[in-house]
Amino acid sequence: MTTQQDAAQVTVVLNDCAAQDADTVFRSLNTAFPASPSGAPGGPISTRQGRQTAWIENFDVSSEGPHSAARELGGPVTADLQGCPAAVRKVEHALEDSFAVAEHGLIHGDQEIDVQLLIEPARPR
Repeated sequence: MTTQQDAAQVTVVLNDCAAQDADTVFRSLNTAFPASPSGAPGGPISTRQGRQTAWIENFDVSSEGPHSAARELGGPVTADLQGCPAAVRKVEHALEDSFAVAEHGLIHGDQEIDVQLLIEPARPR
């Protein structure tokens, strides 16, 4: 993978949510970023700490498709996005077109950032 390809990759980890809500978020992102390798959401990854389940998917943001309209969620979803700042912001903006999004944490690295978001059903406009 080249540096340019690395710069277009964003890892999205969803947790603290139902499987159906994770599926809804990933489908929205798969529409927005059709160059991503899979058209289906990542499989559940069980953690050893308690009974939490996390869903992980990587997105290639080098080409963008249409952003999805507002989508329904059964409850809030916690998302961690990791990648280069420009790529992470693209994913964050795509999510904002479909859901209500609030940033709950940001960690800056040398060339990457890690952003934690709270995603909720879109508010009426």
